Amino acid sequence: MNQKDESIGRLMTQSLKWLVKDLKLSFNKNGLNINFPQFALLNLISSKDDLILNDIAEFTGKDKSAIMRHLDHLEESKYIIRVPNIEDRRKKNIVMTKKGYLVVEQGKEIEQEVIANVFAEIEEKDIEIFKSVLLRIIKNE
Repeated sequence: MNQKDESIGRLMTQSLKWLVKDLKLSFNKNGLNINFPQFALLNLISSKDDLILNDIAEFTGKDKSAIMRHLDHLEESKYIIRVPNIEDRRKKNIVMTKKGYLVVEQGKEIEQEVIANVFAEIEEKDIEIFKSVLLRIIKNE
């Protein structure tokens, strides 16, 4: 591999792309009818109360129309429901259903298995360094 092929940006992009692909395959193999962005949204919604579309778009950095498409799929799959916001009836709160919580739990288990496979050949000290570097990158954001 030449120096150009080893750029940090390329390596990060390639590893994330591989990880998302592996997660999608594992989700499908285990009967989850979601992709990684939808799983990430469900995970976010399950961890916060009273989210509306604007909150999700701001938190994820994605445009509202992209978020709306994912939410439509999640609602059709009965993982979420939209309920009128008490303070502003024009807005809808995104709320998890029991089925949605089950999918998140199953997805987290699958995610842990995939991550364990990714790091299976890597020493614990190297994993800790990797996590430390990632946290520093996030902090510098």
